[in-house]
Amino acid sequence: MLLDEAEALLKKMQASLAGVHGDPDTLQADVVQTPEGWRAAVWPFPSREQAQLINATLVARGFKTKAVNF
Repeated sequence: MLLDEAEALLKKMQASLAGVHGDPDTLQADVVQTPEGWRAAVWPFPSREQAQLINATLVARGFKTKAVNF
């Protein structure tokens, strides 16, 4: 993914988190360069379970996301 695409995706993800996460302003968000291209990332979540729940909600809303450990 190109940098500008990842940045646009990150903004959409952040807007979607407003209704899913109790306090989305406490989350960090950035685009990260990987060997496959740029990726939008949002973190930290208090538990793996919450990360998976939010990921499932984003997927249900049409995002191609996954929860990862880092």
